[in-house]
Amino acid sequence: VSRRLVAAQRQGILHDFPDIEARISEVSRTIGELGREFLFARLAVHEILAQPTLLTTAAERQLAEILDGDHRQLFGHAVARLRKDNPVYEALFQALALAQGRGLPILDGIWIAIARALTADPVTEDHVGSLIDAAAPYLTADVDEGQTVYRLAHATFAEYFRAVAGSDIEQRQPAVTAALIERSEERRVGKECRS
Repeated sequence: VSRRLVAAQRQGILHDFPDIEARISEVSRTIGELGREFLFARLAVHEILAQPTLLTTAAERQLAEILDGDHRQLFGHAVARLRKDNPVYEALFQALALAQGRGLPILDGIWIAIARALTADPVTEDHVGSLIDAAAPYLTADVDEGQTVYRLAHATFAEYFRAVAGSDIEQRQPAVTAALIERSEERRVGKECRS
């Protein structure tokens, strides 16, 4: 934790404010003393780098709240933070929470089709790309049938959505299924037209 935060400070990622070295040392020690697994520490660092003001003494209470839970609650904090940037991100996360197997492909608009079924907001490929960049520690890329696919990096992240919005997501399953059938039909018709 300390090494990553010090490196970020040297690279100018963390704002230089009074006593930054002492705060980095203190926060690193606090995270270490929590005795959590590596994933928690990695996600905590990511949240600090995404919100450098968390290292200020003025934000001690906010940082303590973030560090008080487990990595599922840390993920919930990240979802809330990213939702403020763009509400569509939550639908993209929810789509991944519904993913089966290795994950969802971007190719052929599969991930987007599912996310669109979960929100009234327009979802574009640009949203997918920016979420991949902004939420990299929470996502895993894999390959399935020669395509890159994405899923949530940990099963407890999907559990977060089941716990927070479980019945709501379940009620949207028919809309997700309809969106995938429609996407499949569009692809079939497109292939026939090209033939």
